[in-house]
Amino acid sequence: MEFPLERTAESWKKFKYNSYYRGGGKQNAGMSLNYLTFTNNGYQYQLFKTYQAEDESYSTGVTVTDSKGKETDIDGIYKTIKGCLCRLDDSHLILKEDTGL
Repeated sequence: MEFPLERTAESWKKFKYNSYYRGGGKQNAGMSLNYLTFTNNGYQYQLFKTYQAEDESYSTGVTVTDSKGKETDIDGIYKTIKGCLCRLDDSHLILKEDTGL
Protein backbone atom coordinates (compact mmCIF):
# COMPACT_ATOMS: atom_id res chain seq x y z
CA MET A 1 0.00 0.00 0.00
CA GLU A 2 1.31 3.38 -0.92
CA PHE A 3 -0.30 6.59 0.22
CA PRO A 4 -0.71 9.12 -1.21
CA LEU A 5 -0.34 8.08 -4.84
CA GLU A 6 0.75 11.59 -5.81
CA ARG A 7 3.55 12.83 -3.60
CA THR A 8 4.16 16.54 -3.30
CA ALA A 9 5.39 18.85 -0.55
CA GLU A 10 1.73 19.09 0.54
CA SER A 11 1.37 15.30 0.94
CA TRP A 12 2.65 15.44 4.52
CA LYS A 13 -0.53 17.34 5.49
CA LYS A 14 -2.56 14.18 4.89
CA PHE A 15 -1.04 12.57 7.99
CA LYS A 16 -1.65 13.25 11.68
CA TYR A 17 0.55 12.10 14.53
CA ASN A 18 -0.13 11.94 18.25
CA SER A 19 1.70 10.43 21.16
CA TYR A 20 1.83 10.19 24.90
CA TYR A 21 4.71 9.22 27.15
CA ARG A 22 4.74 8.67 30.92
CA GLY A 23 7.90 7.39 32.52
CA GLY A 24 8.37 5.97 35.98
CA GLY A 25 8.08 2.29 35.22
CA LYS A 26 5.54 -0.12 36.66
CA GLN A 27 5.01 1.82 39.90
CA ASN A 28 3.90 4.89 37.90
CA ALA A 29 1.93 2.98 35.23
CA GLY A 30 4.49 4.13 32.67
CA MET A 31 3.53 3.98 29.03
CA SER A 32 4.47 5.03 25.54
CA LEU A 33 1.70 5.48 22.94
CA ASN A 34 2.37 6.48 19.31
CA TYR A 35 -0.20 6.84 16.51
CA LEU A 36 0.02 7.88 12.86
CA THR A 37 -3.33 8.42 11.10
CA PHE A 38 -4.50 9.10 7.56
CA THR A 39 -7.69 8.69 5.54
CA ASN A 40 -7.88 7.11 2.09
CA ASN A 41 -10.98 6.26 0.01
CA GLY A 42 -13.34 6.62 2.99
CA TYR A 43 -11.25 4.49 5.34
CA GLN A 44 -9.21 5.78 8.26
CA TYR A 45 -5.93 4.00 8.91
CA GLN A 46 -4.22 4.33 12.28
CA LEU A 47 -0.77 2.81 12.66
CA PHE A 48 0.13 2.28 16.31
CA LYS A 49 2.96 1.25 18.57
CA THR A 50 2.35 1.03 22.33
CA TYR A 51 4.10 -0.07 25.50
CA GLN A 52 2.52 -0.49 28.97
CA ALA A 53 4.95 -0.81 31.89
CA GLU A 54 2.40 -2.27 34.33
CA ASP A 55 2.31 -5.60 32.53
CA GLU A 56 5.30 -4.99 30.26
CA SER A 57 3.09 -5.41 27.18
CA TYR A 58 3.91 -4.22 23.69
CA SER A 59 1.59 -3.91 20.71
CA THR A 60 1.77 -2.69 17.15
CA GLY A 61 -0.46 -2.81 14.12
CA VAL A 62 -3.04 -0.94 12.09
CA THR A 63 -6.63 -0.12 12.96
CA VAL A 64 -8.83 0.39 9.89
CA THR A 65 -12.13 2.24 10.40
CA ASP A 66 -14.77 2.36 7.67
CA SER A 67 -17.22 5.20 7.05
CA LYS A 68 -19.80 3.54 9.35
CA GLY A 69 -17.35 3.39 12.27
CA LYS A 70 -16.63 -0.35 12.08
CA GLU A 71 -13.06 -1.03 13.20
CA THR A 72 -10.80 -3.84 12.05
CA ASP A 73 -7.52 -4.43 13.85
CA ILE A 74 -4.55 -5.84 12.01
CA ASP A 75 -1.94 -7.00 14.51
CA GLY A 76 1.69 -6.37 13.73
CA ILE A 77 4.69 -8.33 14.95
CA TYR A 78 6.41 -6.08 17.48
CA LYS A 79 9.81 -7.76 17.22
CA THR A 80 10.00 -6.98 13.49
CA ILE A 81 9.63 -3.19 13.84
CA LYS A 82 12.27 -1.13 12.09
CA GLY A 83 12.53 2.45 13.35
CA CYS A 84 10.12 4.23 15.64
CA LEU A 85 6.96 6.28 15.16
CA CYS A 86 8.23 8.32 18.12
CA ARG A 87 10.69 10.06 15.77
CA LEU A 88 7.71 11.83 14.23
CA ASP A 89 7.54 13.88 17.44
CA ASP A 90 10.41 15.97 16.10
CA SER A 91 9.07 16.21 12.55
CA HIS A 92 7.85 19.56 11.33
CA LEU A 93 6.25 17.98 8.27
CA ILE A 94 3.42 16.01 9.90
CA LEU A 95 0.61 17.65 11.87
CA LYS A 96 0.84 16.80 15.56
CA GLU A 97 -2.63 16.25 16.90
CA ASP A 98 -3.57 16.73 20.55
CA THR A 99 -6.19 14.11 21.35
CA GLY A 100 -6.15 14.65 25.09
CA LEU A 101 -4.08 11.57 25.90
